[in-house]
Amino acid sequence: MEVPTGASLKRKRKRLGLTQKQLSEFSGLTQSVIAKIETESVDPRASTLAKLVEALNRAEHPNIPHSVADLMVKNISTIDVSESIRNAITIMVEAGISQLPVLSKGKIVGIVSESNLLKRANDAKISVGNIMKSNPVIISKYLSIGEAKKRLEDEDCLLIAEDGNLLGLITRIDILRNMTK
Repeated sequence: MEVPTGASLKRKRKRLGLTQKQLSEFSGLTQSVIAKIETESVDPRASTLAKLVEALNRAEHPNIPHSVADLMVKNISTIDVSESIRNAITIMVEAGISQLPVLSKGKIVGIVSESNLLKRANDAKISVGNIMKSNPVIISKYLSIGEAKKRLEDEDCLLIAEDGNLLGLITRIDILRNMTK
């Protein structure tokens, strides 16, 4: 992955006819941060660059998905770590889903999949905390669709969170649906 320079970001912003103020509104970054990046007087974090690049890409191609935020499932079911496997099965069957994020005190602690449940379905009274996959992959909503596609080669599901709060999730089928458009 090539890291853009401040000068290249400035050229693209100007080519798109955007002011720093407009880019600030699109990216959620302050105008002063954008000015410092463009003059290369700061070395920005990767997450800051990702926000800028995504905002510029959205301005250039507003009608196509750019990041996982565009494809993620936002209305998701969750389960508390202390709930039973039986409850997890009920939630997943009723919602028609294959992945169920596990929370403890509102924070992500794991994920339960169909395969986890199939292996332990006879132990329906034990808690999901005993069978969940701990430390699920959590990504930023700014992650590119291409990078998510690569990560989903090894993972069944990617959880999207910001400041520890679950925003959504994305699975292989979400990527495949996008490819048919």
